[in-house]
Amino acid sequence: PYPVDLPHDKIMTRIMWGDIDPVTGCAAHLKALINRLTSFSPPERPTAAETAERLAWIRKTPRRRARRALFSGVMIALAIAAAVSTWGFLSARRSAEEAHQAKEDAESVNAFLRTMLKSPGPAREGIEVKVIDVLDNAVTVANEDFSDQPRRRSTLLHVLGETYQTLGKYARASELLVTARELREKVYGAEHPETLRADLSLVEAWIRQGSYEQAESRARAVLEIADPGLGRNHLVTIEAKYVLEWALESLGRFDEAEPLLREVVAGRIAALGAEHEDTLGARQTLGNVLSRLGRYGESETELREVLELKRRALGDDHVNTANAMINLAAVLFRLRRFEETEALTSIDVNTGRF
Repeated sequence: PYPVDLPHDKIMTRIMWGDIDPVTGCAAHLKALINRLTSFSPPERPTAAETAERLAWIRKTPRRRARRALFSGVMIALAIAAAVSTWGFLSARRSAEEAHQAKEDAESVNAFLRTMLKSPGPAREGIEVKVIDVLDNAVTVANEDFSDQPRRRSTLLHVLGETYQTLGKYARASELLVTARELREKVYGAEHPETLRADLSLVEAWIRQGSYEQAESRARAVLEIADPGLGRNHLVTIEAKYVLEWALESLGRFDEAEPLLREVVAGRIAALGAEHEDTLGARQTLGNVLSRLGRYGESETELREVLELKRRALGDDHVNTANAMINLAAVLFRLRRFEETEALTSIDVNTGRF
């Protein structure tokens, strides 16, 4: 469950947090069972009897598939006629129904999370409750209470997975995001935007774990679906390019990352506007990549424009403006323009402002 060359102290730290390497190279159902068996939270681990029952079910998977294939062959001819006659009607209603479902899901998820955040009663009795304990409990309850509602369960596990990711618990985040993604594929299909968004969240978790090649492969797979299926201007396509660029940048392949970033910037300008926070974030990343490629003049131009736009939108005191100042200052330092660098990075000790 751990790299063979990992130092002893790091192995002990990972054991303490139940942080094992992601399970790979086996079927999805077996992988899900292994993840449950190695879960850090005891309530999530199945009993020996449950495990034996699940293994027996997994062993029979090929036989079930064969039966389904035979049955499907008989039913396809009947289904085609019905599908053709109802396709137009369903297509007309789909957008309205999906919007309504999304609204209901959001309300259900918000209500659940509010309940879970209010629930740690031990705190009222003087017992310390950690955030991670609340999250672990939320995962357990979500899996139990929404076991027969895969769409909402997938949404909850996605939100909780991203929360674990924010806390730096990347292995746990990956586990939940994998489950959320599998549920979404069952509900929506592999090429639906919601499934692809779950893919991209998983890619982000892998990048943060250092699994750059794995992240690159999945990001490319998403892009191959999204670009022709949803269109190059769809936000999912744009985000697929952004996370692919991130993986390439993490691998040191800046020359491949740059053209992707330019497409991301153009796409975000078209979809979100030139002054949107996400657009400026992509432009700032582009400026940094140009700097890593040694193209400091182009980098300075890009980062200076980003800084001016952030100053106008957010003001001089905003943390994102300060971040843009530091990025520009780093390029000016490489250009040996030290006075300009100092002017950008000096802080007034009385006010704390740049």
